[in-house]
Amino acid sequence: MVIFTERQQRELRALLGNRAGLSLDDLASKVGISRRTLYRDIAAMRLALEEQGIAIARDQKRCRIEGDDEVKAALQAQLTDQHHGPNDDKLTPATRRNLLAFRLLLATDVQKIMALALDLDVSVGTVTADLAVLDQTFAPYAITINRIKSVGVVVEGDEQRRRELATGVLVSTLNEVNFITDDPTAPRTPVGQVFARLYELERFQRCYQMVREVVQHALPEITDIQLIQTVGALFVTWQRVVANALLKDVPAPKISLKARGLTYQVLAKLRVELPANEVLFLSRYFELERPAWNVYVPTTAQEVNLSRAIMDFITAVGRDYEFDFHRDSEFVNRISHHIMGLVSRQVQLPEVHVATLDKVAARFPQLRDSIVRRWREAFPALKLGDYECNLVLLHFASAYLDGDKELPLNVLIICENGLGTSQILAQRLRVAVPQVQEITAVGVAGVNTAALDDYAVVLSTVRLPSFPRDYMVVNPLLFDDEVARIQHRLRDYAARYRGRNDSRRQIKNARPLQQEPLAPREALKRMVAIANFTDNLFDHFELVKLSQSTETLTTLVNRVVACTPDSAVTDRAQLEEALVRRTKIAPIGIPGSSLALLHAASPAVARPLFRVIELATPLEMPAMDGEPIDVTRLMYMIAPAKVSGWQGYILGSISSLVVVDQEYLRCFMTGTATEIKELLARRLLTECIRLFEPAKL
Repeated sequence: MVIFTERQQRELRALLGNRAGLSLDDLASKVGISRRTLYRDIAAMRLALEEQGIAIARDQKRCRIEGDDEVKAALQAQLTDQHHGPNDDKLTPATRRNLLAFRLLLATDVQKIMALALDLDVSVGTVTADLAVLDQTFAPYAITINRIKSVGVVVEGDEQRRRELATGVLVSTLNEVNFITDDPTAPRTPVGQVFARLYELERFQRCYQMVREVVQHALPEITDIQLIQTVGALFVTWQRVVANALLKDVPAPKISLKARGLTYQVLAKLRVELPANEVLFLSRYFELERPAWNVYVPTTAQEVNLSRAIMDFITAVGRDYEFDFHRDSEFVNRISHHIMGLVSRQVQLPEVHVATLDKVAARFPQLRDSIVRRWREAFPALKLGDYECNLVLLHFASAYLDGDKELPLNVLIICENGLGTSQILAQRLRVAVPQVQEITAVGVAGVNTAALDDYAVVLSTVRLPSFPRDYMVVNPLLFDDEVARIQHRLRDYAARYRGRNDSRRQIKNARPLQQEPLAPREALKRMVAIANFTDNLFDHFELVKLSQSTETLTTLVNRVVACTPDSAVTDRAQLEEALVRRTKIAPIGIPGSSLALLHAASPAVARPLFRVIELATPLEMPAMDGEPIDVTRLMYMIAPAKVSGWQGYILGSISSLVVVDQEYLRCFMTGTATEIKELLARRLLTECIRLFEPAKL
């Protein structure tokens, strides 16, 4: 069926309503166009109408429709079916090019530009311009558009790449199509309407029904995107085989028997027999697994809305702090789980002051202010207390410190199964964006094995609901506007993250210990005192391994105090009481870790002491956010009841750094005594330098 533009439909209706015909001037006036435009439209429609047994005759400057009454009635009905309302959406240029590319990739015969224009409801000039764009986007895939003068255009290139690209383009287009449904009367989007006109819709529906029936029975947890990708590959293959465009040599990768079995089951239900090469090609698309990335997946409408609010909250805080927090997928997971937990509990955590969290808040005042302000905007019905605010700050500060490191300009490409579409997209990316240093291509099911945070940009040819990292959806053809977006993202990434010195990292708007400027001699004395103090901490540091299991936190505290050296404590019972009292004020577990922070200041302590205690067996205890964790090591820190300002600052730096810095945290959870001391020395040196910045030495 030929599809006419809206203007052409108005012209034909006017002619069908006047058997005697209309003068060119009257017809142009009725439609609201010039005679020149009318001439072009009549010339464009004449060939298409002749194929239906209808002619546009011109006699003495009048136009009329000629043909049998039955044929005219069919044309009238056709125009009624194609009628566009005044508010109908139009295809975007990118979607129109997708449809055009897909049509050309599937066709074996020459396509007339006029017919393409009519089917896409655009002018010949628009189709010509689109073909010029597709020339450039097809070129990296070794696919060419051959123009045959006075005849039309035809696509030429490797058959396997042609199918892989067609499948990728189809899946990209189907993001905008809603006709894949059990309800045949369901309304279609404008894209769906055009798709239905251009392709064998009944064949596509059969592919969808049979694949869904077989695959969802065998793999009930696969995603909708995986299902559509498989349907698309089957439909493309079937169309090409019917057109006698067969594959010759297909590499034989390792394909499971399950994938081949699913392929044969679907073909049997369709009652379609394919050559061995075709079955081998299709079987790769039936290697289906459920994506296994660790992320909270919303299931209800309320959870979906909350998930969106969380993403907006992260974006807003990042904009304030000039840092892309979405780049850290682990952080996005942690903060999503944390906020979901706050909402589900419906009860605020107790308002207590935990010295470690207070020090983090003092170190990141600007970040905390942003969290408070943006929280009110994102979650107006959910009050955020000071303690809970510091816990949220804890996650953000950790992501900031852990993310402030130099990374190469690597790109991760995700497609449905990591086959040809991603590989040809990678080839196009290498040519279009030469500053990319490394490109990795994976299928959706393999994303959980990729280190998402190691990439400057993540590209995907399919939408990934609840994906734990920011990413860009791109067309497999990678149009010029998408290339520009990728280049902009890489430039922004390089400006923000590359070339930073981790050992001299500056915290935005941080407030170090305030002190009056010192005279030179006093400053020297202070420096010597700080050096002796920190050196004394290192001299007495140990990684102590307990030999007996502990079943309660109180028992654990008792054993930790028992192994405290005599030189550091004057009254063990008083110290134990202080430590137990501290554990009852608020949880001591560090969220998302296997580490807890056991500390207290007491008159029973003779000198500061810092150690790491390794438990014989894990002990479950609540973390600071109220969630249970299995603790395998304790950071054990004690100090006299009264310490000087700079002594408290150094001791607090040890505990606050381990809470917010993932590298520091991982070292204390699994490192040896030597590794912990080396990292601690490097970090404390930085903190001591920062400590003297206000002194203006």
